[in-house]
Amino acid sequence: MRIASATGIVGEAITGIPEVNSGGQGGLLGLCVDPAFDQNRMVFWGFSEQLPEGNLTAVVKGRLAADEKR
Repeated sequence: MRIASATGIVGEAITGIPEVNSGGQGGLLGLCVDPAFDQNRMVFWGFSEQLPEGNLTAVVKGRLAADEKR
């Protein structure tokens, strides 16, 4: 996952996020910034996650570090 600015500048890859299983119909399923993002820097996303028992749809949240550019 990377952050792209409104002018098209693409940042470095974000590290420390769960691995997305992109096989078949999997992949990154959605991304949403918190309505109060400017204050809390919170982002939510849904994705296909591979587990030993099979794939599942996971929803997680993460906080963008204050020094990260968006």
